[in-house]
Amino acid sequence: MNVAIVKYNAGNIYSVVNALRRLGIEPTLTDDAELLMKADRVLFPGQGEARGAMEYLKARNLDQVIRSLRQPVLGICVGQQLLCRHSEEGDVDCIGVFDTDVRRFQPTRHEQKVPCMGWNKLYDTRSPLMNGIEGGYVYFVHSYYVPLCPETIATADYIHPYSAAMHKDNFYACQFHPEKSGDVGERIIRNFIELPDISSTPINPSSPNTQHSSPNTQHPTPQIELIPAIDIIDGKCVRLTKGDYEQKTVYNENPVEVARQFERLGFKRLHVVDLDGAKSRHIVNDDVLRAITNETSLVVDFGGGIKTDDDIEKAFQAGADMVTVGSIAVTEPERFCGWLKKYGADRIILGADVRHGMISINGWKEDSTEALLPFLKRYVDQGVRNVLCTEISKDGTLQGPAIELYKEVMDAYPNLHLIASGGVSSTEDIFELERAGIPAVVFGKAFYEGRIDINRLL
Repeated sequence: MNVAIVKYNAGNIYSVVNALRRLGIEPTLTDDAELLMKADRVLFPGQGEARGAMEYLKARNLDQVIRSLRQPVLGICVGQQLLCRHSEEGDVDCIGVFDTDVRRFQPTRHEQKVPCMGWNKLYDTRSPLMNGIEGGYVYFVHSYYVPLCPETIATADYIHPYSAAMHKDNFYACQFHPEKSGDVGERIIRNFIELPDISSTPINPSSPNTQHSSPNTQHPTPQIELIPAIDIIDGKCVRLTKGDYEQKTVYNENPVEVARQFERLGFKRLHVVDLDGAKSRHIVNDDVLRAITNETSLVVDFGGGIKTDDDIEKAFQAGADMVTVGSIAVTEPERFCGWLKKYGADRIILGADVRHGMISINGWKEDSTEALLPFLKRYVDQGVRNVLCTEISKDGTLQGPAIELYKEVMDAYPNLHLIASGGVSSTEDIFELERAGIPAVVFGKAFYEGRIDINRLL
């Protein structure tokens, strides 16, 4: 099959190319009108700003070429918006296949942030493009949306319901990124490739897609405990690379909304790190912790800056179910053992942050003389049952977890509830940890960047 991708100034073209290659299809990336019109299928991706994209397309007459196509066409993200009549983004007229306008999200509550970024659920699906997708999760990044309309074939909800996917005649479109949406996204792309050549049958909005196979029926749900992470600096959700405060990426300005999203997705646990606290050596973001525990039912463990009796009490009073403590176990072992006795082993997680085989402390700013396994032995003998082990050289790098290190720990202490942290880059990394016998895993950056396929995990 001859599959073409419209080549223009869009940001996600090559991720779409790679998604097709995973299906065994080598697409043609072109802005040549003749090649586009001869293709069996055409994909029209987009990521960026509507006005600039339309100016580029019109300068090359590609807007008219796209509108004239008669084979199945799939618009993706901004590609969906450009197929509409008009966009508020840059106040620009678009291609006009769908007789509706694109609007900007208008938050109604402080915690609702724009852009909408992350995984969201599809419902009210219909049309062959959505076969087997009802209830699946897909990955979104967008500030503008298409309201519900007669051409809507899938709905998502952020601030209010909106068109997650659309269909009119031979034109299909989705606001989300199927190329970044794991197995569900792959199924949608495959559905598109397998569409009949001409699809002009009107859509009946009251006739939902009758195929409701679960998006994850082909994959067993992992038994490893899944713990997403929220790291906080200045009240914002961030991630560092290798613990370097100078390599900071802000993913969301509202950690509470991120926590709510994790709960909506079906997660039960949450790891919260007060990076300001770790650096300052006292708890800083307890108000954020309190808001998360007040507004979700997630089981939260909290770490960062717990140095004194007042700090640990503050964390528990703010709603933490457990605390992760590492530096004090190195610098004040008697105090740590006192907390272990007072609060119990189920509420104390020993933080073992490792660099070159040695324990690092105080927000990874200092390396101690404590080697990992002897350090763990001392506290396992004192009754510690839960350990969060981070390989600092892996953290935030998306280079894969330190599986051999974790296997070494489990070989030495097979009854330990070990939580692996650092380096997770994909869903497969999580399954690999499970196959290695690791009880639990913390992940953050991979989720925020759309590398985790939620449908395979939950």
